Amino acid sequence: MKKIFAALLMTLASLQASAWDGVTSGKITRIEGVGGAGGAGNFDFRVYLSAGTPPCPTNNVPPPLWSYINAADANYKSIVSMLLMAQASNKTVTIYSNNAAGYCQIAWVIITD
Repeated sequence: MKKIFAALLMTLASLQASAWDGVTSGKITRIEGVGGAGGAGNFDFRVYLSAGTPPCPTNNVPPPLWSYINAADANYKSIVSMLLMAQASNKTVTIYSNNAAGYCQIAWVIITD
């Protein structure tokens, strides 16, 4: 019984770990970078995709059509480099994001094409 319970617990834990608030795909249509005047952690690097829909559920009105990553976030430089390369190469990007205070924070990026 303990083994079954442990297996069930591990399964449920792995499902939660792979959950994202939003997934959106498309070509990058616009990139914004916020400098020091905006203050650190002010949605430092923003990405708009051609999907034209909000990248994650939010109660903000109107909902933002961009995802962001802050300089203090894990793998910031790598993710920004990937996104810049994808835009320059006109590649399709899939962004997995989580709602952070009503805005879509980038958690994972996949580039295809």
